[in-house]
Amino acid sequence: MLAELAGAGVCATSLLVIPNHHGRAPVGAAPEFQAWLAQEVAKGHEPVLHGYFHLRSSRPGESWRNRWTTRVYTAGEGEFYDLSLAEAAARLHQGQSDLAFLPAALEGFIAPAWLLGMAAAQAVENGGFRYTTSVNEVRTFRPATRVGARSLVWST
Repeated sequence: MLAELAGAGVCATSLLVIPNHHGRAPVGAAPEFQAWLAQEVAKGHEPVLHGYFHLRSSRPGESWRNRWTTRVYTAGEGEFYDLSLAEAAARLHQGQSDLAFLPAALEGFIAPAWLLGMAAAQAVENGGFRYTTSVNEVRTFRPATRVGARSLVWST
């Protein structure tokens, strides 16, 4: 993807990084990936924390709307949809720790499927991130701003 984008003249991108995808791919156990990612960040690509596991566990007794949103719409990947402040903060901190080897600080956080609950959004702000995005806006924390902007991804 990066080669195709570079061929189209796009030399800097946001690289969404999941520190332990589905609990089966810890970045800390992948030195070759770490080296590649650090190299790309050194070239000017921005690392963005994109969840921790990118997976949401089902909740017993949840509403049909929450099941649809987190199971069907996101295929079970709406990790930060309804985390408590403490759980979201713990995952964010662990993600920051796991990616501390990078030559640039993590300034952005984008929740998997752009599903960021209120408590988790507070944890992102408290965690020192400069911005987050939803599917329809970019939100900065200091200063507090919201700008309408439709998110596009490679699959789009």
